[in-house]
Amino acid sequence: MALLGAARPALVAALLLGGEAVAGRCPDVLIDEAFHLAFPVAEMVRTRAMALGRTDRPEPPQPNRFAHRPRLSTPADRGVTTPNVDTLYSSAWLDLSAGPVTLSLPEGEGRYVSVAIMDMAGDHVALLHPAPGRQRRIVLRPPGAAPAAPGEDALAMPVVRGWAIARVFVRSAEDLPAARAVQQAIRLEGPVPPAPAPAPPGAGPEAILARANGELAAGPAPPGLAGRLPALACTGLGQGADAWRRLPEGTRAQWAARAPQLEASLRLGFATEAKAGSWHRAHPATGTASAPAEVRAAVALSGLGALPAAEVLYFRTDRDAAGHPLSGARRYRLTLPPDLPAEAFWSVTLYAVEPDGRLFLAANPLGRHALNSASTGLRREADGSVRLEIGRSAPADQASWLPAPAGPIALVVRLYRPTKAAAAGGFEPPAVIPD
Repeated sequence: MALLGAARPALVAALLLGGEAVAGRCPDVLIDEAFHLAFPVAEMVRTRAMALGRTDRPEPPQPNRFAHRPRLSTPADRGVTTPNVDTLYSSAWLDLSAGPVTLSLPEGEGRYVSVAIMDMAGDHVALLHPAPGRQRRIVLRPPGAAPAAPGEDALAMPVVRGWAIARVFVRSAEDLPAARAVQQAIRLEGPVPPAPAPAPPGAGPEAILARANGELAAGPAPPGLAGRLPALACTGLGQGADAWRRLPEGTRAQWAARAPQLEASLRLGFATEAKAGSWHRAHPATGTASAPAEVRAAVALSGLGALPAAEVLYFRTDRDAAGHPLSGARRYRLTLPPDLPAEAFWSVTLYAVEPDGRLFLAANPLGRHALNSASTGLRREADGSVRLEIGRSAPADQASWLPAPAGPIALVVRLYRPTKAAAAGGFEPPAVIPD
């Protein structure tokens, strides 16, 4: 009896965390799934805490209000890997616990503008765009709110908290003031609740689980993982912010052993699921709850907020046509077909490849990191195709040149508002040809 009494707290904790944990161990497959589902939530919580905790702005950041960044990314921006240089970004952390908020979008003017609404797992709830010839006022209604009024432009949110990212296309440096005016017209109105408590500090599985569980405890859970939480109870996911402390020692050891391997696998990036020639294409369900859990976790690490395929197609390569690694020390050409399947715009961005596999912009004499469908002076062949020159040394035609650093490089092609055929997998970029 004394032995049973001494073991009783651990036994009770194990029972509370699910039957599988009674033996002090969950199946590894459940630990892996729990990690992949918890990681995006933990990253969203960490990113939100960093954004709302900034002290370098004249006005403190607040939930339900956009923070507009009025400049494009540069090599100095290293907070998010694989940044694009095509759009201005605005970000707002949503909290509808005090009631609906209203999103205002400016009149559509032929410029690409989108507002992506995500839940706290990083899965897209909606993609909103301006309306031609008129402004839009969209009411974001929390779960359980009164039905929309007749004629009201409304979005029924399945969750209370989330993230809104606005993107505004910039055609050129001369276009930047006009793009900023459009950006400033994207607004949120409504109650401003207090910012959430700071994210638990630290790294590793304990911190990941604590961040994810703290958010899940506030409820309701994001739809993409709510249905899996009962089956994952023995892992501690969804079992409260202090679940780590209550887990059996064997389960904590499993987390500690599995998490480093799982996180390392995410560094391969999310544009690795499907291969298109020498290019890798993002998983077709990227940005949605229907993507496999490991894909959603990879997006959270290397492309948090990446848009779904219906909005943007992402292609990435670090190899030439013969399969050799791309290096800025060499010269290459990329010839794009005249009929690229992008209804909004396309872009090609060059990145330096870091030793850990992450991609960042690299300084160069022109300050040019991308070329896109609005770039002027691009070299066009007789059939209308566009020939881009890539490398460290400048070619005779610099208008079509993407300057590269000396080391390993990668290219990312983005197609905004792709055709349905392209989104379904009916397109692949041409191979990169060494000169």
